[in-house]
Amino acid sequence: MNPIEQRVAQLEKSLKLYRFFFSSVLIAVVAFTLLSTNQKAAIPNIVQAHKFQVVNDKGIVVADLGASVSNTGYLTINNEKAEKVVWLTYTEGGGGYLSLSNKNVEAIKLSTTAEGGRIGIYNRSNNRIGFWGVMENLDGNLSNYDNTGKITGSLP
Repeated sequence: MNPIEQRVAQLEKSLKLYRFFFSSVLIAVVAFTLLSTNQKAAIPNIVQAHKFQVVNDKGIVVADLGASVSNTGYLTINNEKAEKVVWLTYTEGGGGYLSLSNKNVEAIKLSTTAEGGRIGIYNRSNNRIGFWGVMENLDGNLSNYDNTGKITGSLP
């Protein structure tokens, strides 16, 4: 090879090295630019789903929000044993229903009917021991029951 051919070959090697170096720098700059942008993801105004569940570290569902089989909404809150302690839904008459439970027994039931609001209190045997609410004739009522669910007194 003559000296000119040697110089051309050496220039070609240098050119390949420069191309590799320039491409590497260009990729690094683009990657740095993309990674350094500090834009937060857009938060949607509405999130729609049939059901949402919140689980704890053990995988137990502690809250449940969704649509029931009757196409109404519900919310349940469970304890660490997955036992329902709060239940919020609707009544068949179209009103609201709130139940507070302990050991799978609904101890307090609050509901609304077409007539008005009602509160029922139950013992651990699931017998009603107290009632306060609106009757069908729109009068108020306060009733007391024994531990078997037998009425012991009532104020219309």
